[in-house]
Amino acid sequence: MRALLFLVVGLMSFAGIEARAERGVGHGGGGDLCENRIQAIAYDLESWIARGGHRSLELPAQVSKDAYAQAMTVPLKDFKAACVSKGDQGYPVAVDGTPKVCRFDGDQTSSRITCDSEKFQKLEAEDQYVLIHHEFAGLAGLELPNGNNSHYAISNQISAYLEETTVKKLAVQPVINELKLCEKGVKAFVKSKFPFDTSTGEKTALHSVRVDKVEFNADSGMVDIEAHALFDEYGMLATRVFIEAEGIWKDHPQDVSTPAGCQAYTVKASFRDDLAD
Repeated sequence: MRALLFLVVGLMSFAGIEARAERGVGHGGGGDLCENRIQAIAYDLESWIARGGHRSLELPAQVSKDAYAQAMTVPLKDFKAACVSKGDQGYPVAVDGTPKVCRFDGDQTSSRITCDSEKFQKLEAEDQYVLIHHEFAGLAGLELPNGNNSHYAISNQISAYLEETTVKKLAVQPVINELKLCEKGVKAFVKSKFPFDTSTGEKTALHSVRVDKVEFNADSGMVDIEAHALFDEYGMLATRVFIEAEGIWKDHPQDVSTPAGCQAYTVKASFRDDLAD
């Protein structure tokens, strides 16, 4: 399922932000809107992760989905945000002498995010989400800086989860049940191909069909399917069927396609495979 980032573009009315004031902002004055914005994005990211939205991210091989969630949640729950302008301490915002929109300092247990107020507020909402996720990913040790260079392999994926509503919000990407997408069609196909069994010397009519596996291959566009044709109630007489089908795909923004169904079924192999003694 796709977790939608609740991108706040209009009025900033966020339940829970005041209650989280202990996380801290840098100072009063003109930076407050900027700091509140950072707090709101952090709150949305934390909620999105808690709802499992991160499980659709492509992470480095050495980072599991659970490890990502654990590493990110710690700084998201306890950090200070500061937006600075000319004349403020910490201005200009820079890393190793290179000007930046934002930077992070500290680690998971003592973290601070500092942003250039004017530059940050000029960014599009999508870019703000990517940037703030990157700062927390840095604090979590997931996107490590290399001198004045920054790596955004994970953060660059965040904008794909933003959905426009009255505001934009993190939404959890629905988990697609691939088996359910094709179950009806597979059963109809197996019934047409295996209406009877004669392996026992008798002509036994098909009782039911059990679909065991439906696996979509995004590279080939094909679908691998396994099913059982059951010729009695308990599967004491059954035929295992291997099927190939063409996948039906639904296109989304950011060149992402998701499975939508199956068509053009073909039997690849079949053999007797009783399910019960």
